[in-house]
Amino acid sequence: PVPLGTERQVALAAGDRLFQAYLNTASLGEAARLQPRIKALLATLIGRYGIREVSVADRAGALLARTGNYDRTVASLDPAADPLMFAGLAAAPHRASTRQDGLKLHVIAPVVIREQSEFVIDARQDLSSYHTALAHGLSPDRFTVLTDPTGVILADSRGATGGTAIVAKLTLAAIRRAAPKGHGEIVGGENRYRVAHRQAGDWTIIAVERVPAPRRCHAEGARLCG
Repeated sequence: PVPLGTERQVALAAGDRLFQAYLNTASLGEAARLQPRIKALLATLIGRYGIREVSVADRAGALLARTGNYDRTVASLDPAADPLMFAGLAAAPHRASTRQDGLKLHVIAPVVIREQSEFVIDARQDLSSYHTALAHGLSPDRFTVLTDPTGVILADSRGATGGTAIVAKLTLAAIRRAAPKGHGEIVGGENRYRVAHRQAGDWTIIAVERVPAPRRCHAEGARLCG
């Protein structure tokens, strides 16, 4: 997943003076000379933090620079229709936020110049590899979940993402309360589950296993066989 501190680094990139210099250029030639430097700035996020793609678009949706494994068929964005652009332009300055779109995770930050959001940086990571890894060797009765700091599911070996109910309608916060030492058992309806959770940077990994129902030894009355 996006490593600890990536939001801070994207926010720092959004505050780089290159963007103000680009906005203040007096000629197209001068602007063109700054674009490789802006692209190099974006590339540092990929090289150091494992992000797959970084782009920066101006407030009109024109893509100023892109680097990484980006979609070359997309030439521009619609700020009114694109939820990431809309959220980025409306965000508070000097801060980045994380948003999920299916199996893609976006870290977005506005570039604010003279109290106006002029550009939006979008750093993207593909979560499909994490989803595949979580699902390896598991079954419907034994599964793992990866959540963000607020408890939203980023990857789930069962397939669903974006919700907050991890098992038996319990959220991450409820599981932490039920298993404060990092492991324990919870009850959901007629089922019991063993759960374990562990912090991994900003994220939490939760492992869940359904406890088999006890068998009854009918030949010896109603006692449970265990």
